[in-house]
Amino acid sequence: MLSSLLRRASAFCAFAILAVSSLVPLACGALAGQVTLPDHDEVTFAREANAEEWAMLDAAYLLAQSSGWKSILPWLIAEPTSVRLHALVQDLRLIDEGRELAWADAQAQLVDDRSPLHLFLAARLCDSPTQAKEWLDEALQADPDFVLAQVLQLSLQSDSGYYAMLDPLRRLLAEHPGCAEAWRLLGMVAPLYARPDLARRAAVLEPWSGAELNQWATHYSAVRYLKAQDPRRALSQLGTLPPSDFEGRLLHACALGESGQHLKALHAMEALHEIEPNDMRVLFNLGLIEMQRLQHPKLALAWFELILVKAHEGQAIPFVRRMQVEAWASDLR
Repeated sequence: MLSSLLRRASAFCAFAILAVSSLVPLACGALAGQVTLPDHDEVTFAREANAEEWAMLDAAYLLAQSSGWKSILPWLIAEPTSVRLHALVQDLRLIDEGRELAWADAQAQLVDDRSPLHLFLAARLCDSPTQAKEWLDEALQADPDFVLAQVLQLSLQSDSGYYAMLDPLRRLLAEHPGCAEAWRLLGMVAPLYARPDLARRAAVLEPWSGAELNQWATHYSAVRYLKAQDPRRALSQLGTLPPSDFEGRLLHACALGESGQHLKALHAMEALHEIEPNDMRVLFNLGLIEMQRLQHPKLALAWFELILVKAHEGQAIPFVRRMQVEAWASDLR
């Protein structure tokens, strides 16, 4: 049904990219039996219980944005049991180096270590559903409680049009209400089985993000293009993101500036400042555009002084960035 969900470098990690390329209509038939989904309170409690891991993943992603995916490899040593962190590294490597290298690495890791983790990671990239299923079966035989492997296995069943997978998917969510990957799978497959009601519930209850699943990957790609001094390709990447994506809009404004569209960049930053008046990155970029791009020293000084006031009031700003602002403000006075 769901043809090739980017062959498992997919939504079954919070950082995955989902590609639903072709949908085959489901034949009429019985619906899956009733299994009660967790309610809002259960999902909220699960979110709080898992908040530490998601905060770590967020920090790892931001580091990869600024320093490349290899910069978070040491985190795998510090967090060896975080399947999502391993999947994040795999996804970012896939974006950076392409599928061929990522797949070769997954196979090599599997030769060295046939653990449930490496069986799962190889299955995520495997082009053969049959082989992927065999690896997941082996992983779950060794570790029956491997939740993300269960989700990936259910996604393979959905690919084959197996409508009864809705029941085990809902049972999995009842037992693991904080599993974002399972919620996302439910939101994707429920409409294909004539259950838009379940898709709506998944959208409401999914505990992490209702945004486009490829947003972070798009951000990462755009940062790479900006570092490579290719703002045109960054703008192309970022043009598909929704207006609600603040980080994407910030990157888009930076790309406008780098491409020479200084007034558009200024207006984009001003719009972001209206949304988040305390965001130091926006304030810094506003000052930078006025000083370096538009040659408006007085306006630049006003932004830099506002940054220093907010820093004095306790707003966080990197030390090096604050030193820059202080030096520029001194020169402009």
